[in-house]
Amino acid sequence: MVKEKKLLTSRDMVNLKHFSAKEPFEQKLVRLPLSDDGKQVDHVVTLAVWEKV
Repeated sequence: MVKEKKLLTSRDMVNLKHFSAKEPFEQKLVRLPLSDDGKQVDHVVTLAVWEKV
């Protein structure tokens, strides 16, 4: 994402049963590259949405 300077999206199933009693859930992510100078990516903002399936 930093090299390409493009946003990244993903959608995955998360299963934490080995670590907690939480049921599996779907995770949707959007990662946005940010730049102070308009050229080099120097910050990233990640937004996550968790939904029960």
